[in-house]
Amino acid sequence: MTAGVPCERIFKDIMNALEPSALENVLRELASIVRKRTPLEVISFDGQTSKGTADKYNGLNGIHLLNAWSSDNGICIGQLKVDDKSNEITAIPELMEILDLKGAVITADALNTQKHVPEKAIENGGDYLLPVKGNQPALQEAVIAAFEVVDKKRAIAMAHWERAIVKAKDQRDDVRLKTLLAKGAANCKAFFHEYELEKSHGRIEIRKCMTIPAEKLPTTVANGWSGIASLVRIDRKRVAGDKVTDETVYYISSLHPKNAELIADVARSHWGVESSLHWRLDVVFRQDQSRYRNRTGARNLAAMRKIALNALSRETSMKGGVATRQFAAVVNPAYRERVFICSNFLCPAQLWHVYCKLS
Repeated sequence: MTAGVPCERIFKDIMNALEPSALENVLRELASIVRKRTPLEVISFDGQTSKGTADKYNGLNGIHLLNAWSSDNGICIGQLKVDDKSNEITAIPELMEILDLKGAVITADALNTQKHVPEKAIENGGDYLLPVKGNQPALQEAVIAAFEVVDKKRAIAMAHWERAIVKAKDQRDDVRLKTLLAKGAANCKAFFHEYELEKSHGRIEIRKCMTIPAEKLPTTVANGWSGIASLVRIDRKRVAGDKVTDETVYYISSLHPKNAELIADVARSHWGVESSLHWRLDVVFRQDQSRYRNRTGARNLAAMRKIALNALSRETSMKGGVATRQFAAVVNPAYRERVFICSNFLCPAQLWHVYCKLS
């Protein structure tokens, strides 16, 4: 830019001329370079609508992009535009098809709890954890009923155990008492994990995760859900001063029910796509304030935002959040170079590899 910075119209013309799929390939290629493959890496799929791209004159809503977020790496590994006359249900298998999901755990919101999603996850060598809500009424009813049956069996087992404890104490049978206390009540093939989180401003959140084998589902309901191995119930209790709120969410998963702690962590990690990706795009990059109504240009700009966010998230030499690093990269060319090269986001050889592959 030796002749000066071009005007806004020039940038728009360039963005509108680029092929969106090519730029999204760049996003995926760069993400694959820096992505560290970890066992059971959590990949969260969730959509986001750019409100500023809505075109009321032509009757178009804001463009809706389906994003894939790696919670373990803290980067966006891919995006795909959802057709204006379609929804995420048809887009998610397309995005899953072009990503490397081997060994990963796929999570999504309840909208995408559809039979083709587990099928695609298992086909690609991964696992899944999907919430069950009202959009799958038969499945939801069967899962709730399965937990109710287990709860009743556990209540009966607990009563028997408590009576045995009392009897052992009355008979002063210390050996029997010690054995009963060590063994505990029968778990009826249920597994548990409980933990407490202390959040800001004195808020406390208590989560209880209970998992049971999927064999407790009726065969007619379980058919079609590939690889289903466990049913999950997570109870969340939030305490903020005098206000107490309770929430119960049910899931299906291909993970073994013995992995209750892992399943609870995966369920919590899913929300990283909201707090670490969507929130930053809205607040730090002010995505919704951009009135870019050209569908091609807006889609390209969204991919570039995610490329920049991935780079800024990985650069840790400067203290502060993404917004601080973003401002420093704007005003300091040396730091901007460090963000893209010295932070291992890209080295010159890798940059040349990407350029040759996409040229």
